[in-house]
Amino acid sequence: MPDLITRAEPLRRLAERLPEGEPVALDCEFVRERTFWPRLGLIQLRAAGQTLLIDPLALDDPGPLRSLLNGRVPVLMHAPGEDLECFLHHYGWAPEPLFDTQLAAAFTGHGTGLGYQALVRALLGVELDKSETRSDWLRRPLSPAQLAYAAADVEHLHALAGILAAELDAQGKRAWFEADCRQAVARARALIEAPDGRLSPRQVARLSPRVARRLQKILLWRERAARDHDRPRAWLLDNETCHRLAHLADGDRDAHDALIRQSQRAARFAADALWEALAQDPPLPPLPRPAERDEGLYRRQLKALQREVARIAAEHDLPPALLLPRKAIERFLDEGDWPEELGDWRKALLHAPLERVLASTR
Repeated sequence: MPDLITRAEPLRRLAERLPEGEPVALDCEFVRERTFWPRLGLIQLRAAGQTLLIDPLALDDPGPLRSLLNGRVPVLMHAPGEDLECFLHHYGWAPEPLFDTQLAAAFTGHGTGLGYQALVRALLGVELDKSETRSDWLRRPLSPAQLAYAAADVEHLHALAGILAAELDAQGKRAWFEADCRQAVARARALIEAPDGRLSPRQVARLSPRVARRLQKILLWRERAARDHDRPRAWLLDNETCHRLAHLADGDRDAHDALIRQSQRAARFAADALWEALAQDPPLPPLPRPAERDEGLYRRQLKALQREVARIAAEHDLPPALLLPRKAIERFLDEGDWPEELGDWRKALLHAPLERVLASTR
């Protein structure tokens, strides 16, 4: 079993002898039950036939780690959403270019949302032990069972990626897949940036402009406070209380304090801090203007769009949920514009056909 690495020298030596273009397999373990940000507990890395288990709590110099994982060679990961957040929050950079084996499995017809254990079993016929899934990765020392479990999480990524890359190329889907991998990194970066206070059309559909503005301020305060205090949003103020507070009259401090006292898990500082935030007038993005709509027509349009997405997905041998998930279809229908973050290749396949469907159902 590899030792837990706390010094950068083994990483520096690996970077020096890693062949040009050789992928690096990567995973990490973290804890997030009581915090807003994931707390990085262990980094597992495999390259050139060697597995390294790195202690991010004690690593003396992260520089060689970045030289291995940021911009040099493909980084093989499985379902890396929160892992990317870990790296961005802990180190300020993300592993890339990314090869996400879960996403590759979806593109190549093995199923959407497959876990690492299931994919290893399906493609390699290997059964993995997942008994340490809920371990405390921040405790020290880590047990031999934890270290063995962690090492297994990178042991098979090269083999999986080899199979899936060949299938992506054979099916002509490599460019789409790589675009989605780049987008996954961009989404992770956006998640850790300061919130902008935007509300969706659905959030404001049944609210007056005054109430919607109050809700905007309340949710923006909660998001910033959760980040600053590193606590889950609901530990500061639950969703129901946020919406009830938004409906209060401006300036009613007694009702404001009473609602927060009634909340089971509101933070002690929430009443005063939120009251101050509501009294301010910060620049906020404009509220969306949801149009009055015929609910029957909306449902018919949504179903028609879903059918068209399913038809195009079948033409290209893609799962409909991968091509365009329901939430994205609803957003397109709500806002009337193509969501640019969905990427150019989806727009090329879908934008014109979906516009035609909408025009035919109006």
